[in-house]
Amino acid sequence: MKNKLLILAIVSFLTGCGYGLDNPEQTPPAKTATDFPATEAIVSIGTAVQASTDTSTVVPTDTATVVPTVITTDTPTWTSTNEPTQTATHMPTQTSTPFVSPIDFSNIVTLKEEIPRIVWESAKNEVRSNYEDSRSLVELKVLVGPSTTPYYNENEDAFRNAIAFWAQFPQPPEYFAFLYNFEDKPWAVSKFKEMPFYSKGMERSVDAPCQHIPQACTGANSGIFGANTGVGVVGIYPPDASDPYRFGPLQIHEYTHAVQAAPWIGAKDPNRGHQTMPSACWLGEGQAHFAGLAVGSDSLEKYLQLREMQVKGHPVEGFNDYSADAILDFYRDTDCLPGKSPEYALGYTIGYLTVEALSAIGGPTSSMGLNTRAALYSVGEVKEKEFNQIFQHVYGISWNEAMPILAKVVADTVASLTYK
Repeated sequence: MKNKLLILAIVSFLTGCGYGLDNPEQTPPAKTATDFPATEAIVSIGTAVQASTDTSTVVPTDTATVVPTVITTDTPTWTSTNEPTQTATHMPTQTSTPFVSPIDFSNIVTLKEEIPRIVWESAKNEVRSNYEDSRSLVELKVLVGPSTTPYYNENEDAFRNAIAFWAQFPQPPEYFAFLYNFEDKPWAVSKFKEMPFYSKGMERSVDAPCQHIPQACTGANSGIFGANTGVGVVGIYPPDASDPYRFGPLQIHEYTHAVQAAPWIGAKDPNRGHQTMPSACWLGEGQAHFAGLAVGSDSLEKYLQLREMQVKGHPVEGFNDYSADAILDFYRDTDCLPGKSPEYALGYTIGYLTVEALSAIGGPTSSMGLNTRAALYSVGEVKEKEFNQIFQHVYGISWNEAMPILAKVVADTVASLTYK
């Protein structure tokens, strides 16, 4: 039984967080990325270190403070239980500094042009406010394959910025980021087996970034493994160096997937916590993509460039209608699974712009409040009724009331970016 459960866990990891993120069929960087300057990390404090042998050099880390543990050290499982979760009862503040916005649900359609500036500025303020204190929150280790040459040398900085951005919310006490090319897959498997969180079969996750292009690792994936450990796997493929999204936003996006699962720490299947919510189709990737783009852009101009590039660069086969009515139908899709439902990839466009709009109303990290409130329930227990209540607690109106407003904002935004 444990072996079957472990297989389910690995399949969920392979097809879950980050599905389609770096799939060339979704975003061909060579076609668009060269038109934009590369982004830089917000704070420069160090670089990832390349390993010269099989034992891989580890980037200097800080001492972690312990947060409640995640899944059992045995094998990750994905079947819901009725046991209560153990971390979400503490409701953190949504931002470290007071957030005041001229935008609310009554005027956001009129003021939608102000959204990018408000969210970018507030995201930068959140990182700056939390940065020093957040250095002791998570023990970060960036490991680079022995024959891998990263095209981005500030990977640690980007992960640190992500930790600072989400500092007011539960996070894993430890996070391992594995960076490797296709030739270094055996090294990554070996390193996985040395990790304290390792259980038999977990090394299959090394394949997650290497499924889109033959003989290349170009994707990325992230989640919670073992007792209390965040793990990210990032493929390094030289042609990706033309894509500014790979220079900070991707790392922040992936780390956010671990934060999304953290409120369910203590349950047997924390990675599935947010994936079983009615909002899974738009919030899962939308939340991570918003954090990556807003925090990973070092100027408003670059944020606007990346925003346009990402909205245009994630077409979904069979979905060509970005009207408000079609977006409403997408919001109402509550049976949307990563890796299995094609419409899940709309999280990188519709989902991202939805979270961006919510962040302009409630603050840059407010959407994570949906996760922490939902984690008051066991995995799989949040249905439409519960989500309406959760959404109202965070944003002041129900999800049913907010949907048509947000659909109009997103539809207008997509049209303005597509036909400009």
